[in-house]
Amino acid sequence: MGGHSDNFDIFEFVNVSRPTAQVYRDQARGEQGARGRRTRYFIPKMLAAVAVGMLLGILLMKYRQHAVEAVLSVNGTVFSRDQFFGRLQTAAADQVIRKYIEEELALQFAWHRGVRPTEAEVEARYAEAMKHPEIAADVAAHYVSPDDYKRALRVQMAQAGVLGHGVTITDGEVRNEYLKNIDPNNLHARYYTPEIARVAVVVTRKEDVARLVGEELRVGVPFGTAAQQHSQDASAARGGLFPPFERGRSPFSRVPGLEKVIFGMRPGDILGPREFGQQWWIIHCLDLKPARTALFESVQADCRTRLEMQKGLARDNSKLQAELRRFQSTAQIQIFWPQFAHLVPR
Repeated sequence: MGGHSDNFDIFEFVNVSRPTAQVYRDQARGEQGARGRRTRYFIPKMLAAVAVGMLLGILLMKYRQHAVEAVLSVNGTVFSRDQFFGRLQTAAADQVIRKYIEEELALQFAWHRGVRPTEAEVEARYAEAMKHPEIAADVAAHYVSPDDYKRALRVQMAQAGVLGHGVTITDGEVRNEYLKNIDPNNLHARYYTPEIARVAVVVTRKEDVARLVGEELRVGVPFGTAAQQHSQDASAARGGLFPPFERGRSPFSRVPGLEKVIFGMRPGDILGPREFGQQWWIIHCLDLKPARTALFESVQADCRTRLEMQKGLARDNSKLQAELRRFQSTAQIQIFWPQFAHLVPR
């Protein structure tokens, strides 16, 4: 509108005409009428400009709100979405990029050899997996999207197609593989998860300090505060909190009697002071999850796929490995973010 003259008429803009006689009367009033007319036209323009300004302000506020979308706050200090993903990038970007390159080359090599799984096969495997509540629960608990889970299946099936081409697997072998992987004594069992505990602790070498902590807890001092003030363990900085750990597979299992006591507690219990391994412990049980064994029906396809890969690797695959290296050496890999250019395979 800045290109129009002062005679721009808001009524013309909204397509409403005034009677022609009125226009002549306005012109006849001379300068005073002109000033009044300009004032009358200026007010709608001003209101329109204010309205546009308000709209732009609202949009800007929404943009800023989106731009600083909060993940969490600590006493009002916001940890934004951008900060969150920035730290994730710093912590895991190299691993993620290398893994993606590896997966994509595996898929393309399977396609090159004519054994890449079809989308229908992947969808069928996914649908079968999602029939089992324990798999669906694990996928949800680890925030794995359906597309990501299908990609993992696709890569696994492609690798099995390459390595296990021509391999025969019997139902008995599949059953034995399952039994091996649900054995609680097998530290690498894929289909057995031991009991999981989450605890907070106060650890000190001095009995009198441990008993002082016990008294403080009895009069209402928060456990985290007591741990920060008195514990000599590295977990003191986190209020005594330990990450979740599995029975028989944690540092606690190396302290005689300690792990047995922990897994005998109930969520909410506070035990101690008790002496274990020449130290005094006060233990707050926060959560306990029972051991889990996956049903055979939910993992038999995974068992078969892994057996195909194992048998395939056990064969003389020197020719296949040489072909894979040639395929990888001809791959055209471009990384467009300069900070990750060093990850292009040499």
